[in-house]
Order: sequence, then structure tokens, then C-alpha cells
Amino acid sequence: QLLVEGVGDGFKSLQVFPAETTTTTVYGLQPDCLYCVTVRSQNLEDIWSLWSQKLAVATLKEVAVDFGKTAEDFSWLRWARPVQEGAAFADPLGRLYRAHYDAKPQVYDAESSWLDPTAVVTGAGRV
Repeated sequence: QLLVEGVGDGFKSLQVFPAETTTTTVYGLQPDCLYCVTVRSQNLEDIWSLWSQKLAVATLKEVAVDFGKTAEDFSWLRWARPVQEGAAFADPLGRLYRAHYDAKPQVYDAESSWLDPTAVVTGAGRV
């Protein structure tokens, strides 16, 4: 399974693949936005692994196109991608990781703790 979540924009994509799949393309992303990507796998007994650590990914800014001189038989075009500043994502990324690492772990019973890899397990049972 591949889970892609937008940071602050509500985008969410959950995809399931055959076991041999190791690459994919995610569609529907917006330019100049931050996304978190995580994966997990399933064994032959249909048991899911824990989710991987989240990887933060920023999409590129849109290419800017500028029309210059235009005449009867030509048009001069110029295009460039604006500089991608990592600092633009520092605040949302910082909030994301602060929320993840500073949060107190929730306590679940042993039967439901597999839903949350940060859970503190109490009681007996299979996890």
C-alpha cells in the first residue's frame, strides 16, 4: 500500500499494488505543494506491516512562460521554472514533525494497537 497525504490541502491517495510492484506514479498533485508519503506491505497471511516513516516530498513550481516579440512569421517565447525555495516549506514541515514527535502516545488495548505504530500497548493479546 502507498499512502500520499497533502500537508494542509486535504489531498489523500491510498493505492494497493501487487507484491512485485516497486514503482508507481501518483496523479492529482498540485504544483509547489508539500506531501507526505508512506508505505506498508502485506504478507501471505494477509497481515499488514506497520507504516514506514513518512517521507516529505515537495512538487515543483509551475513553469512560467513569457511571450516576447511576435510578428507575422514568428513568436519569441521564453520559459523558466521559478527557483524552488526549501524555506517555503519549513513552517508546514516543522508543524508536521512537531505534531508527530511531540505528541504524547495514545494508549490502546492490545487487540487494537496495530492501528497506530506509536501506540503504547497495555494488556494481553496478539498485536
